[in-house]
Amino acid sequence: MLKMNRSMKYRPEIDGLRAIAVLSVIIYHAEFTFLGIDWATGGYIGVDIFFVISGYLITKLILLELEASNSFSFLNFYERRARRILPMLLTIIVISIPFAWDWMLPSQFVEFCKSVVSSILFSSNFFFYFAQTEYGADSSLMKPFLHTWSLGIEEQFYIVFPIFLILFRRFFKRQMLVFLLALFLLSLGFAEIGSSRNVEHNFYLPLSRFWELLAGAILAYCIAPRFVDTLYLKNEDKEIDMGKPRFTDDFKIDAIKQITERGHSVA
Repeated sequence: MLKMNRSMKYRPEIDGLRAIAVLSVIIYHAEFTFLGIDWATGGYIGVDIFFVISGYLITKLILLELEASNSFSFLNFYERRARRILPMLLTIIVISIPFAWDWMLPSQFVEFCKSVVSSILFSSNFFFYFAQTEYGADSSLMKPFLHTWSLGIEEQFYIVFPIFLILFRRFFKRQMLVFLLALFLLSLGFAEIGSSRNVEHNFYLPLSRFWELLAGAILAYCIAPRFVDTLYLKNEDKEIDMGKPRFTDDFKIDAIKQITERGHSVA
């Protein structure tokens, strides 16, 4: 059985970006100042970084599987997402319920339960938008699942984007980059208009956020084909360079199966 080179299992630079994103969000919410200066006034950039990383990793995973086997398993894709997210999310929900029951007023507890349901359905960004919740306001302190708005946007992207990506790759493969750039500019333009007309809409709803995930998707598209052709697999007794033309697509297919089974550091 062919085994993936150890260097392909772990991407330290991506974890480094994640660390920067997490720290920027934590410092922003902690309102940390140094020398009288608030160094994290742009703390939301941490969320932007997460979105770009997610778009990059998910798109690369899809393209690698398509390039290797000319097919894509939606069932496996969404199963990996569920196994990665739901255990921790459900754990937090179970831990939070007793505290909410004990500390919240009845009306607050009802809204808490609605936010729990919306987080499980990956639609909490819509829930908090229609509930007119201002992110960072004092009233948001009693809404422990407010942070799941970004998870909702990610999952909505993962539902819609793979379908469009696969269809365009099948029928308009040579125009794929144009398609991605067009979606990116459309979403970015929508966000630019929304930033001056409806800030809450711009913050919570997916159309004004997809450009960040699409930025990562464009990066993934530009490097994924070369990545497939330069993977190094280690057999029990020798290194196999898939970039050399003498090897068939069977090697690529086996590599992608190993990557997708492991999740390949998907956000």
